[in-house]
Amino acid sequence: MPVDEFTLRDEEGGSGAPCRAILAELPEWFGIPEAVDHYVEVAGRSLTVVASHGGRDVGFLSLVDHGPFASEIYVMGVRPAYHRRGIGRRLVGRAEDLAFDRGAEFLQVKTLSERRDDPSYAATRAFYVSCGFRPLEEFPTLWDEANPALQLVKHVGTHTGVHHVELWVPDLARALGSFGWLLDALGYRVFQEWAAGRSWRRDGHYVVLEQSPALTAPHHDRLRPGLNHLAFHAGEPAWIDRLVADAGGHGWRLLFEDRHPHAGGPDHYAAYLENDDGFEVELVATRAPRRGE
Repeated sequence: MPVDEFTLRDEEGGSGAPCRAILAELPEWFGIPEAVDHYVEVAGRSLTVVASHGGRDVGFLSLVDHGPFASEIYVMGVRPAYHRRGIGRRLVGRAEDLAFDRGAEFLQVKTLSERRDDPSYAATRAFYVSCGFRPLEEFPTLWDEANPALQLVKHVGTHTGVHHVELWVPDLARALGSFGWLLDALGYRVFQEWAAGRSWRRDGHYVVLEQSPALTAPHHDRLRPGLNHLAFHAGEPAWIDRLVADAGGHGWRLLFEDRHPHAGGPDHYAAYLENDDGFEVELVATRAPRRGE
């Protein structure tokens, strides 16, 4: 089932029932009755995002604030029949937006440390890392010695700096084909939609595409005064290589091909792409490849 068939709703408390029903299907993660009762109580009084499909609640995430600058994913679960369909990522993405909107700059989650060998929780840690969380500290006795806790954190943005960037495009459908694919691949989530435009959000800022009736030219010229290009942190070098390989099928072409991937200098690993409307983007690696990669 496409992830678009699922809906999310925010509940300011009162989500104990879906929490209990979903956790009952996840004994590999939630097999201690006292702990389940605690999570149900938290979901019953906390801001909770609930995912539904066909009128049935299939996933949830409860968010707890810790002071003015940090929030925590306190408990999250998705029914096993709906695993690996993007619901968890949708829930986490919504949690990031809610945390930021409530003033937080950091989002944390605690899960079982690798100190205890458990395949289910190894998958949980990998999931959060893939969502941009990073291990920060281990607490061997926070829960009990048999269940050492690992704290993972993610920066969800600051309330200073760039708020949004708006691009006027000559053909919205064509722009959605190129920019929509790229922004999705970079971890942006659709934020707003209207007849003449769409926006994507990540880390407290968003990118807008709009086909405005006030547009005065049919094509963007990056060599004229104005916007030359947008540059994005794009992840590991291997992921940038993957994006470059796929870009041609989504309306992009590689610039400076003879110097790729070091067109910006020998210590700068990046891809420069231009789409059919003349917009250029730079995809910057989080690090230079290690020797032998």
